[in-house]
Amino acid sequence: MGNLKAIAVLAALAAGAAALMLTKKNAPAEAKPEEKKEKAVEKPKNEKTGEYDFVGGYSTARKTAVKFAYDADVFCFSVPEDYSLNDTNVSHVAILNAEKLDVQLEYAEFFPGEAMPELKAAAQKHADFEELSFGEMSYYKFTEGDSIILCCGIKENPECYLVFSVFKAKDNDDKLAELLNYPELRALLASVHTETGD
Repeated sequence: MGNLKAIAVLAALAAGAAALMLTKKNAPAEAKPEEKKEKAVEKPKNEKTGEYDFVGGYSTARKTAVKFAYDADVFCFSVPEDYSLNDTNVSHVAILNAEKLDVQLEYAEFFPGEAMPELKAAAQKHADFEELSFGEMSYYKFTEGDSIILCCGIKENPECYLVFSVFKAKDNDDKLAELLNYPELRALLASVHTETGD
């Protein structure tokens, strides 16, 4: 009798499983979530190469060259010795001026024992924090005052990182957040790469 009862239970379970499989088979397929696609980056029409060099690192000071492509019809590029768009602790910065926005590039050094995780933790305190990727570089993005800040690490010189500060030009009525949609800025960020010597 016990064996018959066990067979009946197994049969019921098998029938239930078959019904469930049939239901799933006939059910409409679940829609897959759409992947977030990065907007295509337009290549500069009048492409020039900009370079920003610095020596940094708390244990072993190393020379790093930051190179990027920019559209010379859109940007005016310079590395002034005694001028910056905001307060900075470094000796020199790179500046790109355009009709609707201005970009400042500088380097920063980590304190001993600190690295990208600590930088990310600090950046995440800002409400509009995002992680963005352009080209081969990954950026921590947030807003500080009247500028968008984009920080990225330097693989060959992990004791330093890069800071891009993006400002609206004087007569630009667009919202600050909209600057990241400008094709000239996206192309610039996508072209950044670094080379570090001994």
